[in-house]
Parts: sequence; C-alpha cells; structure tokens
Amino acid sequence: MLGQLQMKMIDIQTSLKKSTTQIEELKREIQRSKITDKEITTLDENTPMYCSIGRMFVLNNKSDIREQIEKKIKTCENDVKKHQV
Repeated sequence: MLGQLQMKMIDIQTSLKKSTTQIEELKREIQRSKITDKEITTLDENTPMYCSIGRMFVLNNKSDIREQIEKKIKTCENDVKKHQV
C-alpha cells in the first residue's frame, strides 16, 4: 500500500514538473511573439515581410503576419490555462 502511494506521488511530481516546464516554455513563446508583433507594428505597410514555413520563407503582407502572431499568442495562452487546471 505504501509503495503504491510512493509510486503515485513520484508520478504526480513528474507530471507536475513537466507541466511547469511546458507552462514556462509557452510563456516565453507568448513574450517572444508579443515582442515580434510590437516590432512589426513600427514597420511601414509597404515593407516586404516574410514568414517561415518549414525551411523556406514566404513573402507575406503585414496584416497576415500580425494575424498569425495573434493566433499563436491566443493558442499559447489557452494552452497555459489548460496546464494550470
């Protein structure tokens, strides 16, 4: 009985560490995306901008790139909430 509880406690601690690490990674990604968005807003609409898709870069417009960044931020924020529950 005691051995089972100890094993369960170890499993819970391991999953807690995993969740904590994932939350930290997601928060860093949110921060990085917000900084990128802030820098993009300072650029002119006519400035050529590229987004990476795999190993290549594709020419894109400012509004599409900002939309992608906003979606990424929302997704990461939702994932953080899921891990905190």
